[in-house]
Amino acid sequence: MDILNKDLCLNVLSDSSEPLVCLASLINIYKDAGIKIENGAGPNTPLIYATINNKILMMEAGVTVQELIFFHTLLRKICPKNIYGVGNAFGWSTLAFALICPISKIVVIDNLENLNAIGISIGMVTTLDIVEKNNLNVIALVAESPKDSYKIIIEHLKGSVDFAFIDGYHTDKQVVQDFEAIKFSLNQNSIVVFHDVIKHNMLEGWKEISQSAKELGFVSRIMSKTYSGMGIIYNPIVGIENIVNMYSNS
Repeated sequence: MDILNKDLCLNVLSDSSEPLVCLASLINIYKDAGIKIENGAGPNTPLIYATINNKILMMEAGVTVQELIFFHTLLRKICPKNIYGVGNAFGWSTLAFALICPISKIVVIDNLENLNAIGISIGMVTTLDIVEKNNLNVIALVAESPKDSYKIIIEHLKGSVDFAFIDGYHTDKQVVQDFEAIKFSLNQNSIVVFHDVIKHNMLEGWKEISQSAKELGFVSRIMSKTYSGMGIIYNPIVGIENIVNMYSNS
């Protein structure tokens, strides 16, 4: 894996070494941008959502607190140099990764369905504003997967992805296309996580991804103990079995 020096990585991460500290920092940077992050309590209330003046702007705005703890543990262990994301919404997951991995280069794309007059959604504007104000190492782009992934990874990440997070349009066909579009950039130690596999019933697509990943020598696991039922593919040599097992039934 094209990773950063581990000692340097962990030293820089010292300010966000605990998941809840990272969560507090994440909530605060949204607060500074005028956005309140709510934690739902009821069974029909989204676990994480963004509000302005008590008006909900984004339902389920990315990974849950439990999933954030998983990512904190995983990313601190592997310290990826390059991170690629498909799906941004209000930037919750993107900015969480930036706080967890402040010296990693993060590139995220979103194919926005509801564009305003200047062609950028409120979510993308919010993300870009927070990135600039907090000097985060994030590039957020309006682009489409799978069509634009190859060009963007080549241009911004020099063709190499150490960690990818797929959280775009939730259909079997789309999630397979999202994965196939980034396969060229993966090395033997790369890790790819897929959000909402169980929650959005993308198990047929997951079967195709698992078979495709197997051809690369990767294993595929469903982390059924995560809120959204995330999927993960990785090479056993990266040594993350203990982390994955904590969130899986087998």
